[in-house]
Formats: sequence, C-alpha cells, structure tokens
Amino acid sequence: MAEYPAAAHDGESPSAGLRRLSPRTYGRDVAASLRAAILNGTLRSGAPLVERRLADELGVSPAPLREALRVLEEEGLVVTFPYKGTYVRQVTPRTVDEILSLRGVLEGFAAERALPRLVEEHGERLRTLLDQMSRAAADGDEDALVELHMAFHRTFYELSDHSLLLQFWTIMETQLRLYDRVHQQAYASLEQYVQAHVGIAELVSAEGAERLLPQLRHLLVEHITEKVEELLPQAPRRDG
Repeated sequence: MAEYPAAAHDGESPSAGLRRLSPRTYGRDVAASLRAAILNGTLRSGAPLVERRLADELGVSPAPLREALRVLEEEGLVVTFPYKGTYVRQVTPRTVDEILSLRGVLEGFAAERALPRLVEEHGERLRTLLDQMSRAAADGDEDALVELHMAFHRTFYELSDHSLLLQFWTIMETQLRLYDRVHQQAYASLEQYVQAHVGIAELVSAEGAERLLPQLRHLLVEHITEKVEELLPQAPRRDG
C-alpha cells in the first residue's frame, strides 16, 4: 500500500475535468461527481486526490468534499494514508484475489438459489440483458456495458430470495464496477467481452437446466477469472 504516495506527483492531483457544482452542494452530490469520474476512468487508479485542488475545480467548500471522500472510502473507491493523503484505490493483485475469491463463493451460491426461478419465471431475462450488452458493445458504449454487465450478474442475487446475499452484492457493486473497467481491458474487443457471457445465458435457458447447476457454477467462476492472468500476472488463478 505504500506505493500510492510514492507515485504522487508533488502532492498535486491531475485535473479531473469535473463540472463545477453549486457552492451549496451537499456531500452526496460531490461524492456522485467524484464517483463517476473514478468509474469512467477520468480519475485514474492510484491518482492522488488533493482536497484544495478538487474543491477549487468543483467550486465547493472543503466540508462537502471531505464528506464525499469519507463516503467513497467506505465504498472502497478511495484509500487514505495518514499524513500522506487520499488516493483512488488501485486494482492490485491482492484486490483482484479478494474480489475473485469472494465472488466465486457468493455467485455460485446465488446461482444455486436463483436457478429454479430463472428456469420457471425469468428464462429470458439473461438473454435480454445479453442482447443489450451486444448492442452496447457494437456502439462502443463502455459505460452502458458496465451497467448491463452488473445487471447480468445481479440477476442471480436478486432472484436468490436471500436478502443478506443481495446486501453483500450491493456492498460489492461499486468496487466491482471499478474492477470491471480494468477487466474489460484484458479482452481484444468489447464484443469478445460480451461473448464470455453467452455460455451462461444458454445454459440457464437449456432444457433441464435445473440439473446443470455444477456446470453453471463452473461457467460463472471461469468467466469471473477469465483473462485475469493477462491483466495482472501476479494475481492467483482461481480454478472452478
């Protein structure tokens, strides 16, 4: 974790191209602006977040900015080092390992609980999302693709009929968006990224899908871990 401050540029954060806000803006609005800049890559991984400069750029006082940074730290998007400052969280090999190990367990459990409902009542839901993902990829709309990808995987949690499991997904979702941005870069194209989901949607809609839970678990873990070694060679591989 000590690499972040060492990578700073004379304590100055780069201009984030942020839209100026009303001087009476609340912290949640500042947090929304910064969150969007982090997730769309305007504020890059590891970038220093200097309060004075960000407050000037946004046109707000320090109080709502500090409130916003606290919110983003709770969401896992930024990290604060005592006496050194606040930085956009880096997607490190350890971060990837933690995300993959937790998702591998939770998503398999969510799929087990959701599969009967997917088969009986929501058979076309994943296919519809997959079609929308394909259109977003064809349009080169990375923002829409991230949101649709989140919706694709969220489906298993929403249909799991398990409120605590859905709560865990909700807590993870913001950090997963940040990871998704990085994960997309490991694919040759956005279309290839979408194709990685085809097998999952086809299996769920297959005849007798209820008996194919082990294969579904395997496909989910395979997709979650696909291309990770190319992106971050030090990240441990998680085999399903």
